[in-house]
Amino acid sequence: MNILEFLKSTHDETNPLRIRPAIYCADGFQMSVQASAYHYCEPRTNLFDCNYEEVEIGFPSIEEPLIMNYAENPENPTCTVYGWVPLTIVDEVLTKHGGITGQIDENGLTMFEYETR
Repeated sequence: MNILEFLKSTHDETNPLRIRPAIYCADGFQMSVQASAYHYCEPRTNLFDCNYEEVEIGFPSIEEPLIMNYAENPENPTCTVYGWVPLTIVDEVLTKHGGITGQIDENGLTMFEYETR
């Protein structure tokens, strides 16, 4: 599953501002990926088709060099947001960490197995 597929599969048409669950990768890497009128994304609006060009990443579980140029606070890489990250970069991060294997919701780890490419 690539990031665009994740965005589409986690989109809530009844509440486009709903926060998406965090992503859990095969190697244990975790991060939040969000896009809406209230996030650092492009376009910065609520897209029902989810065809964003750039998204906001938040609070990765470890420092990830591929996204450091986008860090709001590079001195604290696991406790910051990364604005306007191109989807191509997000897909590189996902591939590097073995792909999406599940999602983490506000109540803890909830696994949803995805077909990996």
